[in-house]
Amino acid sequence: MLLDEHELHSLAPLRLQPILRAQRQRPSDFDSVDKGLGLEFADYQPFQPGDDIRHVDWNHFHKDGRLVVRKYDQHETVTVHLMIDLSESMACLDRAKPEAVKRLCAAIAFCLLNNGAKAVLHPIGDEDRQRRFFGIRQWQDCMGAIEALPVGGSQDLAGEVQQFCYKNPRKDHLVILSDFLVENDGEALELDLAYLHSRAVLIHPTCTAELDPSLEGGLTLVEAESSRTASITVDRHIIASYQNEYRRYYQNLREQAEYHACRYHEIACSDPLNLQMEALAPNGVLTL
Repeated sequence: MLLDEHELHSLAPLRLQPILRAQRQRPSDFDSVDKGLGLEFADYQPFQPGDDIRHVDWNHFHKDGRLVVRKYDQHETVTVHLMIDLSESMACLDRAKPEAVKRLCAAIAFCLLNNGAKAVLHPIGDEDRQRRFFGIRQWQDCMGAIEALPVGGSQDLAGEVQQFCYKNPRKDHLVILSDFLVENDGEALELDLAYLHSRAVLIHPTCTAELDPSLEGGLTLVEAESSRTASITVDRHIIASYQNEYRRYYQNLREQAEYHACRYHEIACSDPLNLQMEALAPNGVLTL
C-alpha cells in the first residue's frame, strides 16, 4: 500500500485551488467565478429584462415591491492529468526514487478525488494504462493503479506533452512528475509550456545521488534509456562542471515555467511525505 491511514488523514484537510476556471460539467466542490443555476444560494440581484421569471423571489416582492432574482454559485468539475515519468533515468541513480514518486503521485491524486476533481492517471509512454478516476470512492482503485505502474524503459516527455496539448486544448490541467531530461536542452518542452500557459505544474523529484554524485576515476557512463556509452575520467573538476550544468539546466526550466505562468517545484525524495506536500500546498491549499 502506497499510503497508510495516518498519511491519508493528514492529507484530508488539504484544499484544491485551480488557477483557471474549470470545464463546466457536473457539480463538484469548486466555486466558479460565474453565477448561475447551481447548488448553493449566492445572492439576490435586481430583475433585468431577459432574466428567467422562474427565478424571481415572490416573497421578496410581496415585502417591498421590488422584483429580485435568486443567483446561485455554479459548481464545476476540474480534470487534472497526472503525467508520471517512471523511465529508467528516474531510477538509475536511486532505486528507491520511483517508489517515492509513486507515493507523491498518489498523495496528489487523493487530494484531487477528495476535493471533487477528476484525476487522470497518465503514465508517460504507456497509453494502455491511462485511467480516469472521479470521487473519493475510487481512491483505492486509483492507488492500486499507481502502485502497479512498471518502472524502466524510455520516454519522450516533450512528445507526450505535445499530444496532451493537442487532445486537451485550453481546458484540462496537467501535473508532470519527471526529471525533465529531454534532448536539445528542453527546447521542445519550452514550446509545450507556452501552449499550456498556466495549466501545468512541473514537479522535479530529486535525490542526493544526482545532486552530489560519488564518482571518481576512469568510468564508462551508460545513458540509462538509450544505452549509449561514453568513457570519461572523473575528478573534482568534472564533478564541479556537472553540478554547474545541472543547476543551469533546471534553473532555465524553472524560469521558462514561471515565464509561461506554470509552476515548478523541486521535491526531495528523501523528505517525509508531509514535508513534500507542504512544499506543494503551502497554507493547506494545493494550487493547480
